[in-house]
This record gives sequence, C-alpha cells and structure tokens, in this order.
Amino acid sequence: MTQLTEERKQEIIAEVLAARANREQFLLEMKQRQQAGLKIAQKCASLLKEKYGVTKVVLFGSLLNYEEITPHSDLDLAVWDLPEKDYFKA
Repeated sequence: MTQLTEERKQEIIAEVLAARANREQFLLEMKQRQQAGLKIAQKCASLLKEKYGVTKVVLFGSLLNYEEITPHSDLDLAVWDLPEKDYFKA
C-alpha cells in the first residue's frame, strides 16, 4: 500500500477545506440552475401538451433536489400519450 507524504496529506486537507468553504456558493449556483431548469421544464410541458397532445408530463431526476444537481445535470421528463410518430420531433 502506498504511503502518502506529509506534503500530500497537507494538500488533501487544503483541498477538502477549500471545497467545504466553496460548498455554500456551489449550492447557491445549483439552486439557481434548478430554478432555471424548472422554468424550462414548464415551457417544455406546455409545448408538448399544446403541439403534440401529450396528456401528462412529469419531471424526475436530480433537478428535483438542488443538492443533487451537478454542472452536468440534464432535464428528465416522463411523457404520457406522445404519438409514436412524433417521438423524434418532440
């Protein structure tokens, strides 16, 4: 098993402390991202219902909890009654 040098241990401690200090700002940014994502999801749901006759749209995934969002999170929507011919257009 590889032993860490004292210098590397101190680097790791500094990285952890910096991450803790930045967590509050990161969570604020993810909360803002969540709010923007919710607006987009609402617009998508309206469009899908109006243009394609979808009967129900449900948001799921990390966007529901800003503490689970990452900078790479996507928008997950489950859709009911989308005609098969419109899958790729929608």
